[in-house]
Amino acid sequence: MSALRRPVPRPRRPDLAALAVAVAAAACSVVSVRIPGDDMWWQVAYGRFILAHRALPVRDTFSWTAAGHPLVVTEWAFDALQAAAARLGPGAAFALALGCLFPLGAAAAAVCARRARSRTVGALLAVLVLGLLLPAESLLPELGSYALFAATLWVLERARLAGPRWLAALPPLFALWANVHGSFPIGLGPVALDALLGFVPRLPGRLRHRCRRSTRRWLPAALAASAAATLANPYGWRLWPYVVRLASSPFHLAYIAEFQSPNFHDLYFGRFILPAVALGVAAVAGGRRELPARDAVAAGVLLAGTLVMVRMLPYAAIALAVLVASAVRVRRRPFRPAPWAVVALCAAAAVTAVGREMPGRWPSAVGQPVAAAAFVRDHLSGRGFNTYAWGSYLAYVWDGHPGVYVDSRGDMYQGTGVLRRYVAVVDVRTDPAAALERQGVAWALLPAGTPLAVALAGEGWTVAFAGGLAVVLVAPGS
Repeated sequence: MSALRRPVPRPRRPDLAALAVAVAAAACSVVSVRIPGDDMWWQVAYGRFILAHRALPVRDTFSWTAAGHPLVVTEWAFDALQAAAARLGPGAAFALALGCLFPLGAAAAAVCARRARSRTVGALLAVLVLGLLLPAESLLPELGSYALFAATLWVLERARLAGPRWLAALPPLFALWANVHGSFPIGLGPVALDALLGFVPRLPGRLRHRCRRSTRRWLPAALAASAAATLANPYGWRLWPYVVRLASSPFHLAYIAEFQSPNFHDLYFGRFILPAVALGVAAVAGGRRELPARDAVAAGVLLAGTLVMVRMLPYAAIALAVLVASAVRVRRRPFRPAPWAVVALCAAAAVTAVGREMPGRWPSAVGQPVAAAAFVRDHLSGRGFNTYAWGSYLAYVWDGHPGVYVDSRGDMYQGTGVLRRYVAVVDVRTDPAAALERQGVAWALLPAGTPLAVALAGEGWTVAFAGGLAVVLVAPGS
């Protein structure tokens, strides 16, 4: 006589209140996208090229220091959407951001609701993730990556409860991810953990791995198919080594904030993000309930990775929210307020936390040398020098005429010597005037009052333009 098996509960769909809360939090987070990140400008420029030529850019045309260098545009699909949004205006940008944030909030709410057995708790955890992390984000391909990561967890949850047919959604998801952002290897981690845990007979402590037998049998095949699906990109298998080189670039690790460890002295990080993460870890550690092994390992690895590289924080927050939902599982059906009340409360909290407004134009040029860039374009020619932070905006505005010295595409300049020469000049480690003269630089667009601007003025460079944030200096005899 066969032993009776305990039926696996069917997954419950998130109610309209959970989805409405996710939408409200997403919309309020989009409002905070006011000052674009450094990378957004060259991404929009790439997208503009893609829309105009119906092809990917193959070699660099935006700089004179690396002109003709081969390009790898990992996020080409999102770049094209960014360029279309820039052409259509702020409303299209809002729709694009909402298209990323709504799946993120809805998927996180659905997974957390199932783990906590409470739709309200799941929705609130999703709102917490959106409200704490997204005010610091711009409309970048990373937003699409966060949504795809949450969607991966949701598909795995559905497959765990409803059967292996849901695993068929993973390969198309990863094929899309490989064309949206280069962080797709992170998403393969939970799939690999689920596949490996199926072969572990016993887990220590509170860790458990509950999954249908049929799903366990198909998980290795789903992992292999998902990894193979990432090859469906314009660069094929060459995208993988490129992503590895990008993540381990010495320049990025030394100079780019998102590739470095968190700044615990940062006001926003110290007062909001760190306490929320600490409370989540405490809720997990202090509970007595069983913990899903996959979520525990994923959250632990991603939190440890965040200590090394802060760009891992959003993924760690999503994984931690799912783990917290499992630890605080609700025994009784909690009070569920009216949907409009939950939406109003979360919208007010998000707007208060964000405190910024949508610009009248997108992308917003706040903090960029708009007047100085126009002066250089209209009155100067030849080789110029600019800062790393402004390079992407200048590449977008000038479109290669004139070319920039450097921009935030650090991966492209790696190995060319450009970054080494740039750091030596901008930090005034050597005689900047002599170094720029050897490179044939005739003018420089710099932030006003910086040591480099003062040093060049002392070497006889004349001020051709001064206004706003920037100053344009011209070399003697140019």
